[in-house]
Amino acid sequence: MTDETLGIIQIIKGWGYPNLNMDERLAQFLRDYRGTNFRFDRECITKELRNAAVDYFSTCDDPVKEIRRYFLDRAWMLKDETEYNVLLRFLGGTKVRENGEYINGFREYTVDEKEN
Repeated sequence: MTDETLGIIQIIKGWGYPNLNMDERLAQFLRDYRGTNFRFDRECITKELRNAAVDYFSTCDDPVKEIRRYFLDRAWMLKDETEYNVLLRFLGGTKVRENGEYINGFREYTVDEKEN
């Protein structure tokens, strides 16, 4: 799993940029990580979340289980929610550790908040 995906998942789980809302936190992380001033709108962020989910699927311990969890979340939520919210819920629900050990492709990584 890339550091960018790790950072995105950490942001969703509540790490980093505590004074910003979720859209702003994700956009600021992506700007800081990529070293750009690009304006990430909701559509762009949704695309980045989609890419992060695919990256997560490629490294998780049980891809079939995780893909099934994603589609169950999606089927349940898309009646009233957007894909953005489905992806937030899915990535936010990823399991990082078991018995004190990293699992699902996770490893030590800390979001680096840059001064603006």
